[in-house]
Amino acid sequence: MNVLGISGSPRKEGNTAILVKEVLKHLRGKRNFISLAGLNINPCDSCDRCWKENVECVIDDDIRWIIKEMEKADAIILGSPCYWGMVSAQLKMLLDRSVSIYEKNTLKNKIGAVVVTHDVHGQAGWMAAVLIANFYNANGILYAGRVIGEGGAEIGHVRKDKRAMRGAKEVAERMMELYEIMKGKQKKRDYKCLLRVCFSQGLQNRYFKPIFEAPRATNKQANPQNTRITITSPP
Repeated sequence: MNVLGISGSPRKEGNTAILVKEVLKHLRGKRNFISLAGLNINPCDSCDRCWKENVECVIDDDIRWIIKEMEKADAIILGSPCYWGMVSAQLKMLLDRSVSIYEKNTLKNKIGAVVVTHDVHGQAGWMAAVLIANFYNANGILYAGRVIGEGGAEIGHVRKDKRAMRGAKEVAERMMELYEIMKGKQKKRDYKCLLRVCFSQGLQNRYFKPIFEAPRATNKQANPQNTRITITSPP
C-alpha cells in the first residue's frame, strides 16, 4: 500500500506531525510524509479555470505537486491542529485547491484517515475531524476512522496521550483492513460490514467516536517490517 501522510500544522515537527507519523509507523508498504509548514502554498482564488478549461490549478506553487502525490497514493492521512473548531489555514488551502481535480474523480476509492490535535483538555477536535471527513465523503474516499490527541503549545505533548497513541495504531489497522478488502483479500461479507461504517451511514455513526466500530481482522494485524517513512520535499 502506498500511503501519504500530510501534516497541516504550521509547525514542521509539531504534535500533529508526530501523530500522523505514529499512524504511518503501524502501516505496511510505502509510506511518505509531507509537512505543509514553510511550503509555498496559497489560497484558491476562485478563478474556476480548473474545471471550465479542464486544466490543473493555474496557481504555480507547492500545492500542485502535493495534489499529484495525493493522486498517486492508495491511502491518505490528513492531519491538522484544531483552531477554533476548524482545521489549520495551511490544510484548508490544500483542501480548497484540490477542487482542481474534483471532476476527474482521481481520489475516489482511496482510503482516508483523520488525525487532529487540540489543546490540552480541549473539546473541539471532533469539529475539525468532521471537516476533513466531509472532504473524504465529497471525493468518494473510504473513511477508515480518526484519532484525536492532546497537543497544545508544548511540542511532544501528544506522546503523553496514551489513548491517542493506541488510537493511531488502531486506525492504521483499519486502514490495512480496508486495503486488503479492496484488494479482495478478505471475505465479501466483511467488505459489506466495513462499508456500512464508511460514508453510507449517519453522522452519529461516522464521526463521534475515536475510530469507527468495525469487525476486527482475523488473519493478521498491521506489523510493518520496515519502519522507514519517506519525507517528501518539494521537487
